[in-house]
Amino acid sequence: MFKRLRNKILLINMLLISIVIVVAFVAIYLIMSNQIHSENMRKLETIVSGEPFLFVGSETTYEETNDEALAVEIVDERLSADFLMSFSIKVDQDGNIQKIDSLIDMPENLYDQAAKTVWKNKEKDGRIELNNKIWQYSIMPDTETGLITNNGKATIFSSQDGTNRISFLDITDSMDTLRNLAYTFTFVGLALLAVLFFISLVFAKHSIQPVLEAWEKQKQFVANASHELKTPISIINANYDVLMANQDKTIGSQLKWLQYMQIGTERMKTLINQLLTLAKLEDTNIELPKEEVNISNMIEENLVTLQAYIEEKELDCKTEIEPNVLINSHSESLQRIIMILLENAVQHVDHTGKIVVSLEQFKKHIKLSITNSGQGIPKSELPYVFERFYQVNPSRQHTNGNYGLGLSIAKLLLDKLNGKITVQSIMGQYTTFTIKLDY
Repeated sequence: MFKRLRNKILLINMLLISIVIVVAFVAIYLIMSNQIHSENMRKLETIVSGEPFLFVGSETTYEETNDEALAVEIVDERLSADFLMSFSIKVDQDGNIQKIDSLIDMPENLYDQAAKTVWKNKEKDGRIELNNKIWQYSIMPDTETGLITNNGKATIFSSQDGTNRISFLDITDSMDTLRNLAYTFTFVGLALLAVLFFISLVFAKHSIQPVLEAWEKQKQFVANASHELKTPISIINANYDVLMANQDKTIGSQLKWLQYMQIGTERMKTLINQLLTLAKLEDTNIELPKEEVNISNMIEENLVTLQAYIEEKELDCKTEIEPNVLINSHSESLQRIIMILLENAVQHVDHTGKIVVSLEQFKKHIKLSITNSGQGIPKSELPYVFERFYQVNPSRQHTNGNYGLGLSIAKLLLDKLNGKITVQSIMGQYTTFTIKLDY
């Protein structure tokens, strides 16, 4: 069950991460592709318009006697390195080549192949493969451009004669860049997914750990509760069998068996009430109403109720309680916490031992400490004293209705009151429980 849960969490996590990575990489790739395509189209439009071959200076004059030579000089000055891998072909209305403008050393048959391929496609722009390179092309009506000189100054003129000009731009490097980008994204994406898979696996294991612990605690709780309930039920059944075997005797003569049944019933009632209390306290939606409580008087009153046990065990009970300490808390819960800790101290103190109850008031909180001399708690077992059904000394189990649930209830109540409880113990000397509560 938990393995399936872990795999489900892992699958969902990896699916979400994969979607994010794919969307991010595809978005970056599309943005880069769009930018490169836009730049290539800008260059191609420049080639189509003939701008790389025209001089646009405003201060230049032309001499009538040297127009042809000057035109050649203009081409050399205006041609950019961006357009060295480009050429254009002038074709008539049937696609026959009339003129080729190119600075590329390429066989004539390749120009003819380029023109026929583009003209056959019947598309104004697109891409073709030629001479192991990728070319972006565009078809535009051809414009005849020339110079008219007047009084030493030149004027550019243009006209159309029904022909078309096919311009080509080598975009092989751009396509290689996009291809390498795609390969890089694929490799990085797979590597990233592999790393994230192991991270997600660890995350999934940690995610189900609290669930696994809760499940184990629940199983242990059910096992412990079943075990604890078996004892009073066994007592009741055993005494019932005795009564049934002696039906001819009077109730008075069988009274002790009835009393044993009552003891078993009371134990079972106590256990069930404690289990119900634990279940109720674990409901996180429960809010405990708070009021002003005189915790000093509350401690004194609880000690009075335990006076008989204190005298029976001949205990030395010392109190160091600051008078009239007021705190804003839930009275019933606070009363139960104090009683649980006091009863715990009385039950575990040695005969003629010592109990010290102290209450200190600080600026922001109060501290209640209850110390009893006695056997103490081993250091290795201190982390478990607040667990359900935990017994430091199993031989004292069930004494005075003790099922190891009192300290668990006290801790849950303190959690509800935003308080803290700690325990300190030295074997053979003492055990101290301390609670802190804010005002």
